[in-house]
Amino acid sequence: MGYIFNAPLVAPPRAGKNKILWHVRQPRDGSPLRITGHPAGRTTPG
Repeated sequence: MGYIFNAPLVAPPRAGKNKILWHVRQPRDGSPLRITGHPAGRTTPG
């Protein structure tokens, strides 16, 4: 789950503009959190 603190998000991200706190249910054992997103209504990024 992501909590957005600053809306709207901007792309490309600018320093201090996109603020999201990610809450992960399952432990990752030190592995990085990888998220792939896409626009609403589309099945692929871009």
